[in-house]
Amino acid sequence: MTWSRWIGLIPLLGLGSLVILIAYASVLRGEPRLRRWLLVHFVALLPVSFALAVASFIVDVRVAEDVYRAAVAMVPIVGIGGNRYQLALMPARYSFLWRGRFVVIGGVSLAVWALMTDQIVAGAQWVGSGWFFTPGPYAIHFLVAVIAVTTLGFFPMLREALAAEPSPLRQQLRRTLVANVITTAALADARLAYGYGEFRVSWILLAVGSALSLRALMVDDLLRARAVDTRVPRTISMWVATTLFGWMVLRLIGQPRRIWGDALALVGAYCAIRTLLAVIALMQRGAAGNLGPLARLLQHFTDRAFALPSATAIAGLAQEVASLGFGATIDVWIASRHDWGWSNQAGERLGDAQAVDPMFANWLVEHEHVIVDASTEVPADLRAAQARLIAGTRAVVLMVRGGTLYGLLRIPKVVKRSEALLTFATQLANHVGDALLFHYLQRDVAQQVALARDVELTATIQASLLPPPTLQHFGALQTCGVWQPASACGGDFWTVKPLGDRTLLVVGDVSGHGIAPAMVTAAVAGACAAMAAVHGPQLQVGAFVAELDTVVRRAGGGQLHMTCFAAVIDGTELEYVNAGHTAPYVTTTLATGRDLAALVGRGNPLGLGTAGSWKVQRRTVAPGALLVAFTDGLTDAQTATGESYGDRRLQRLLRALPSEAGPTEALRIVRAAIDTHRAGAPLPDDQMLVIARIG
Repeated sequence: MTWSRWIGLIPLLGLGSLVILIAYASVLRGEPRLRRWLLVHFVALLPVSFALAVASFIVDVRVAEDVYRAAVAMVPIVGIGGNRYQLALMPARYSFLWRGRFVVIGGVSLAVWALMTDQIVAGAQWVGSGWFFTPGPYAIHFLVAVIAVTTLGFFPMLREALAAEPSPLRQQLRRTLVANVITTAALADARLAYGYGEFRVSWILLAVGSALSLRALMVDDLLRARAVDTRVPRTISMWVATTLFGWMVLRLIGQPRRIWGDALALVGAYCAIRTLLAVIALMQRGAAGNLGPLARLLQHFTDRAFALPSATAIAGLAQEVASLGFGATIDVWIASRHDWGWSNQAGERLGDAQAVDPMFANWLVEHEHVIVDASTEVPADLRAAQARLIAGTRAVVLMVRGGTLYGLLRIPKVVKRSEALLTFATQLANHVGDALLFHYLQRDVAQQVALARDVELTATIQASLLPPPTLQHFGALQTCGVWQPASACGGDFWTVKPLGDRTLLVVGDVSGHGIAPAMVTAAVAGACAAMAAVHGPQLQVGAFVAELDTVVRRAGGGQLHMTCFAAVIDGTELEYVNAGHTAPYVTTTLATGRDLAALVGRGNPLGLGTAGSWKVQRRTVAPGALLVAFTDGLTDAQTATGESYGDRRLQRLLRALPSEAGPTEALRIVRAAIDTHRAGAPLPDDQMLVIARIG
């Protein structure tokens, strides 16, 4: 073999790179549009590389002519694929629909023109170390059109690659642009067709361009691959194995054979291969994967981290795993959930000079920077914060989950930078972030459960402090009441206590609803029971209310107050005090219907420290009169559209009560009217309704 033939073997390198690139892109599940046009580009480039690779070994000039005619016809298709996948890489804000259609139509037209006529490739000639095509009369026009189609996508990509903000996409655009420019430069060999020179440069340009494109696929994730599509290699492997096994079977059978026997043997070979592959898959299904040391460290972390009791313990485990993986001590910093502070893996709070600048942290999260080092481009006003953060480190890896920064890994300078270790650090940071997020969520849920349990217990205790909802008898006095809080527990309260021949009736409403008002009602309930037991028949309603004022002021810490209606009932005589409470009603049955009167009184709510502002009122009522006391939540009950029930509706309802209605029946009628008005709408405030029959 002459030296020129040895030189002719060199283009096989470019052909091999191209085959590897096509195979790699074929087995990836990536962005469909990018993948489609990338494969069009490089599959169409395959005949061109093949023509260059075999140019030195073709003997017949007619074969060389056919090979080059097919190769030249594929050049516009190469331009179509390259142009379209360059446009597909551009950000979503660009729209190149018209340009893409023009490229496809123009490129296909050029390809058909070159393949079906001899106006582009007129023949073949020996140039230097191999065959090359002889140009037709319109070859130069064809070349100009191909260059126009090929480079139409370069200009928007060049503009974006130069003007865009620093990002992984900009790096992809720049590297892809360089690879495509080098590949397109292979058109320079067209000069050989016109007798200018003998040395070919296209083979090396195609090899370098293919290698750079392969790097963009594997390192820069050009296809934004999500997984490996195993169907293509499995299908190819199965058919290759079936063909070889079928050939072996036919050789073993020997002659003579019939056609149906050959077909049966091939079907049997196919079934045998499929069965063998199925058995191998079943054997491997339960087998553990071959994990590398870094993957085993990550698995070790995930196996233990989610059961740890604190963020400090998680950070300590992360430091242990990271230090084993990097072979050096790795610092783990955890961000505080309550302020801008930071702590290390030992739980020690870092000083303000060490902590991450909040503005810089927000900028990193917003721009989705996971790895921060000296090459990270940041705004000028944040460079000082960047320098302080990465001081003494090779890189800093952030733990960001759901747009929240949970911590970071500080990799010291003694660690050599490598893709494997950076991938390990990124995966570990993600796992640590997940573990911290799980821990915080678990702690929040535990706190909510504990709070809900406390509220439920408070509601149970509060309900036990109220009189039972059934009808109660105190001599001639009959009482019943109902309570409905707006939340699990509230601030409404009522009680009734015997005072010898007299009876004490108290209805109160502490401001707000929830645990704090419920605690005040508990203190008031205890005070009422104690004063009724101590003073008995000598209890005076004015002094009683003054004592309750002190109790409410102390129990509420000066932050809560309580409106209150307190009455001492003696037969048909009422002695009462109204401390800012909604005025109760007294309804009496007359011959002409029901009469309605309000027990109006003046006085400030309890707990404000305004002792002596309450005036004791006295009133005599007719035997059988109904005393209706309630809190403002009853009349404030609203429909879904916000319409309150109001005092006027309640007054009309009380006047319309049946003459024979007792406390229980009246309570049922009022409650039904309120519930009908509300129609299931939520309560804006606690509700309390007490009805007593006097005499």
